[in-house]
Amino acid sequence: MIDRPHFKSSRRGYEPEEVDAFIESQNRILQAAKKDAAERSVELTKLNAALTDLRGQLGQQSRVMADLKKNSSPTPAQTFTDLGERIGQILSLADEEAADMRKRATADADEIRERANRAANDLKSTTGTYAEQARARADEESVRIIAQANREAQAIVAEAQSVTAAQRQEAAAEFEAHRLKASTASAELEVKLAARRETADLEFEVRRQQQDAALAESETRLRQLTERAEHDAQEMRARAERLLENAQAQADQIVSEARDHASRLREESDRELAAASAQRDAITAQLGNVRQMLATLGGGALVDTLGTPDKPAQPAPPADATQVLPAAGAPGKPVGQVADEDSDGDSDDESDADDADAHHPDASADKADKA
Repeated sequence: MIDRPHFKSSRRGYEPEEVDAFIESQNRILQAAKKDAAERSVELTKLNAALTDLRGQLGQQSRVMADLKKNSSPTPAQTFTDLGERIGQILSLADEEAADMRKRATADADEIRERANRAANDLKSTTGTYAEQARARADEESVRIIAQANREAQAIVAEAQSVTAAQRQEAAAEFEAHRLKASTASAELEVKLAARRETADLEFEVRRQQQDAALAESETRLRQLTERAEHDAQEMRARAERLLENAQAQADQIVSEARDHASRLREESDRELAAASAQRDAITAQLGNVRQMLATLGGGALVDTLGTPDKPAQPAPPADATQVLPAAGAPGKPVGQVADEDSDGDSDDESDADDADAHHPDASADKADKA
């Protein structure tokens, strides 16, 4: 394939389209010649393969002929007289026919081998001659096409190189003008780009300073909020600890007061119980004295009545009972008055206990648990 030369553009000279079209046509002719040569080479390869096949067949025929010659080697004449005249005649006739068949086969084999040799020689000669001619024609055509293409290409190159100095100067002047114009445009563009870069750098610096200031302000605010949160957390923890301590102290005080009150109530109850027991003993002793007085006065029936446990005893006159026996817990006071005071004391203690329970529910619950 012809390499396409690179020519400078100009206003005078050959048309580039026509030159390109001519080069393309020459390339197509060269490609067609090469394709024809390749096809001839394929045909030559096929003829060589056919020659090889014929040679193989010829070798096979030679092997067959050798086998026939080996089988037709002279052997001692056989006689069949011992088998009888009739059988001897039949076998002799068969032997003659076999010998005749061997002769014909040998002749046929010789003829076939001769024809194969002649055909192989003819084919070999024809194939060699045709291949030689095809190769020669292809070589001649290729040389002719290449020579013609080279001549035309050289003519085109010579014509292109025959451009005048004026045309070259004109092209150089135009090129210089375009170069100056491009340089001017490039310088202007460089100035604009420098100005834009400077403006962008200034804007970037301003934005960076603003971002730094905003970041510093955010960090300061975050630090203040963090310190405030830590301070509030410490105050809340201290307040919670104080509340916990006060609540613990109040609870301890309430429990202690409730325990003290319960102890006082228990002591008072014990004293009241002792007083009631003493009063009961005094009443019992007084009843005994009454019985003795009645017995002394002769009231046997009444004494019997008082001494009988099944019947209720007659109470003594109130005046005499209050005057004779004072309460054991309060000397010098009548029994009725002592009983009233005891009942009043019990009611006062119960009211105090209710007030204490109302003010300290934990103490009342503790007292209930102890009861």
